[in-house]
Amino acid sequence: MTWPWELDLKALTYAGIALGIAVAVALTIHLALFALLTGITNHSQSKGDDEVVRRMRNPVRALMVAIAVSFVAEAQPIVASAWQQVARFVAPALLGWTAYALVQALTTAMYLRTEATADDMAVRSRRTRVSILSRVATAIILFVTVSLMLLGIPGVRSVGVTLMASAGLMGLAVGAAAQPALRSLIA
Repeated sequence: MTWPWELDLKALTYAGIALGIAVAVALTIHLALFALLTGITNHSQSKGDDEVVRRMRNPVRALMVAIAVSFVAEAQPIVASAWQQVARFVAPALLGWTAYALVQALTTAMYLRTEATADDMAVRSRRTRVSILSRVATAIILFVTVSLMLLGIPGVRSVGVTLMASAGLMGLAVGAAAQPALRSLIA
């Protein structure tokens, strides 16, 4: 009896080497990109951009590695068979993590920006609005991420579709309710 991994050791070796090279290239690009972004943000007066770069570093790294694995999966059938099983959950989770990190970074940047205002009452009012919008955005991101992950499970796909439809309706309702707050926040 032969085991599945014994069938083609040469193909498995090539797939492992290709995967290692792709991940190394992705990590190198990530390192160079964030070194450049950190250098740019160090020369700016604002602390908000430093916070955005700091919070986005890890999610973007994981996203770039996942993209590298996807590229290898297109060329290597051994990697593709494993990646197809994992990608159904990893891709929505990474996108959700990236969106969540972006919302949190922008929230912190808005907090830092409002602290520059001298009026204490205006600062508290704006912080409350930013906090509410941040929580709503976080809830929507979490809801959509879980829904997309449920779509990857064949047995509960209908639950995921229902949650996605609910998320669309919830997004419309929250968007309509948040218009006055968004207008005053932007102003």
